[in-house]
Amino acid sequence: MKISALFTCSLLPFCLNAHLNELYEEAKPLAKSELHLHIGGSWPLNYLEKIAEPDQFLDLCHMLKKIQNREASYHEAFRAFTLVEKIVDSEEKVEKGVVALCEDLIQDNVVYAEFRTGIKDLGSGLEEYLQAVLKGIQKGTKDSSLQVGLVLSLRRNSSSFIAAETLRLTLKYRDQGIVGLDLSGDSTLGEGENIFPVFLKAKEQNFPITLHIGESPKEKAEQQILELTTLHPERIGHGVHLCDEAKQWIKDKQIPVELCLTSAIQAAMILNENEHPALQLLMNGHPVAICTDDPLIFNTNLSTEYARVASVTGLSVEELHRAQDMLLQHRFSKIGLTIESP
Repeated sequence: MKISALFTCSLLPFCLNAHLNELYEEAKPLAKSELHLHIGGSWPLNYLEKIAEPDQFLDLCHMLKKIQNREASYHEAFRAFTLVEKIVDSEEKVEKGVVALCEDLIQDNVVYAEFRTGIKDLGSGLEEYLQAVLKGIQKGTKDSSLQVGLVLSLRRNSSSFIAAETLRLTLKYRDQGIVGLDLSGDSTLGEGENIFPVFLKAKEQNFPITLHIGESPKEKAEQQILELTTLHPERIGHGVHLCDEAKQWIKDKQIPVELCLTSAIQAAMILNENEHPALQLLMNGHPVAICTDDPLIFNTNLSTEYARVASVTGLSVEELHRAQDMLLQHRFSKIGLTIESP
């Protein structure tokens, strides 16, 4: 048996829980939208096995198992991305990997997704990497119901050069699939003010912003408020550890929260599923998008996240789906806003 088969079968989330399996089966045929998915943490495992050296793949599997067994800290979890980058190390592998990712989403009946990635140089230049991603999206969605928009990510500690190039390429490819910008990265590293001008210039050009915030209790309250009030994001990601003022700001302005429940547990943001503050927001009618974050890293997909959220909140899968349909206006791409489930 292949390593990936051994690895995945040992970690299937619902194999011992009939109730969750039932919820999963209810969620899978529904037409779903994915608003928070990082390409670098979402390559299908079987695709990585095809292109990786045996030692590379084994190291990755060990790290993934550690994360999924909740044995890795928030900071340790970032090491998985480094291991993945050693495997997907060319534009050709990126393009084919994006196609494989699209195929996985189609199998899960995802009809709209926003992929996120930072630009990087794999040997041929930053723009060539971006073109590989866009080509993969074009090929992966051809003749399918899946629509994909691309959100370019900047880390808080990104260099001024990367920030400037990200803005340039965002504007250059705005009509070829780029739909927004994301401020991301380790929320305890880098203040981020040096790249704020890039986001503000993008907003002037009608590009929406999503903001990773509240991932760690070590985030400073004043930094959270600075980022929110300066950037005025259209959505925020995670929002697990927000100061009281940030919570109120988000409630007052009805800013949608991207809920990645499995990610929050396995990256040790919270200890128990019911501790995630976005669950209460969801039950109170606040706009909350159910998302995966990194399907590879956290061994999940969107139907899995629906099932887990339904199980914790007591809401039915259909109720969750109706709530997700109400978030259509908060997509960064306004193409094809009507979703109809089979």
